[in-house]
Parts: sequence; C-alpha cells; structure tokens
Amino acid sequence: MSEGRRNYSDDEVEEIFRRALERQAAAGDGFAHDELIAAAHEVGLDDDAIERAVRELERDRTEESIRAAVTRKKRESWLRHLVTYLVIAGGFLGMHALGYVGVWAIWMAFGWGMGVALQTFGALRGATEEEVDKERKKLNRKARRAAQAKARAEAKRRKAEEKARRAKRSHHRSQIEDDLERVIEDGVSLLLSAAAKKLREATERAEPAPPRTDFERYVRAKREGRAADVHAKERPRVRVEEAAEEEARAPEGEPEEAEARSRRRRRRR
Repeated sequence: MSEGRRNYSDDEVEEIFRRALERQAAAGDGFAHDELIAAAHEVGLDDDAIERAVRELERDRTEESIRAAVTRKKRESWLRHLVTYLVIAGGFLGMHALGYVGVWAIWMAFGWGMGVALQTFGALRGATEEEVDKERKKLNRKARRAAQAKARAEAKRRKAEEKARRAKRSHHRSQIEDDLERVIEDGVSLLLSAAAKKLREATERAEPAPPRTDFERYVRAKREGRAADVHAKERPRVRVEEAAEEEARAPEGEPEEAEARSRRRRRRR
C-alpha cells in the first residue's frame, strides 16, 4: 500500500479480471468490442495490443473449432464402423457356432476387429496436427471458392446493372434523336408550307386567274380597254376607239393607207 493506494501484481490483475469476467458471464451479459477497448484503456493497454490479442483469440478459437470438428467426425466414423463390425462379425460368428460356416469366420472377425481397435484408439486420442492442418486447408479452399463465387456473382450483377444503364441511356438518346428529328421535320414542313403559300399568293397577285365564264371574260376585256367576244362562235368586235387611236398613231405622210385601213375595219364590222 502506498499513499492510500494499493498496487497489484500482474498475477493479481489477471486473477481479478478473470473473476470479474466469470461473474459477468454468469450474469448473462457480454462485452462489446468498444467496451473491451475502453476497459483496456482503463488499465493502460493500447489499441494495437488489444487488436493483436483479439486476432490471436479468434485464431485460437478457429483452431479449436477445427480440432473439435475433426475429432467429432473421427468418432462418428468410428461409431458407425463399430456398429457395422458388431452386426456383421456377430452374425458370422453365430453361424460358425451353429456349424453353417467354417473357421474362416473367426479369422475374419479377428482381422476386422484389429482394424476397429486401431480406429478406436485414434478416435479416443482425438485429432492430430496433420488432420487439423488438412482440415484447415480444406476449409480455406472452401472459403476461397465461396469468395470467388461471391466475387463472380457480384461482378455479374454489376455487369448486368451497367448493361441495363447503357441500354437505358441508349434508349433515352434514341428517343431524344427521334424527337429532334420529328421537330426538325415538322419545322421544315411548316417552312415549306409557308413558302409555298407565299409563292402562291405572289403568283395569284401577278397573274390573275383566267376568266371561267363569258361574263368574266367580258368584264376583263372591259378592264383592258377592248370589247369582249362573249360568244365563242362570233368574231371579236373591235372598238371604234381602238381604230381612232391607230389612225392617230399613223404617220401624216400616209393618209391613203390610213383611210384604207379604216375602210377595211368598217367592212369587217
């Protein structure tokens, strides 16, 4: 004891912790990993030491579980073998006692019994280091195969998801392209329709439609300053104003020709 505080040796600390853990286990409560780290900090242990101790404990537990599994398998195999031996060997020995079989039944039971005795010795002794190592390698191979299968399944799942995303993006892009192409086609159609309409309107203004009836032909002829041929079989009538204009346009030195043309027009009328 020093200044009202007691000092404990390593053995005493270990014993105190062991008893506390036993009482904790008896109460049905365990320690979480965080609680274990906090308790280690209280006694001055660092995290690395605790992590190494935890890994060693897990390795020891794995070793013990493998050893127990190998021992259990050996004893189960020995028990099945023993039951088979007792049934078959007992039957042959019974038939030998009744005189149904020869002495070979005794030698068969003896030889088989030696094998069962050796297996009994191995089952009672438990698992050897070679058997434990063999089982550990077997479990490691099994774990690697499981991990590889899981990795392949995960890669396959990611590949399928990526393929689905690419297909979705491609479909979305194709839909956008189709919509854009449709919009462009509609715009071009509207532009062409508008241009055709403007051209048609300009053409109609520049060249009026031909008359469809006699009255329209007459009205158009009146607008153009001449008489219209209302009936198709009649000759077209020339207005007097046109003759007067032609006589006025004739040169002054040719009065005879102008007079002759005037007479011809009057005769045609």
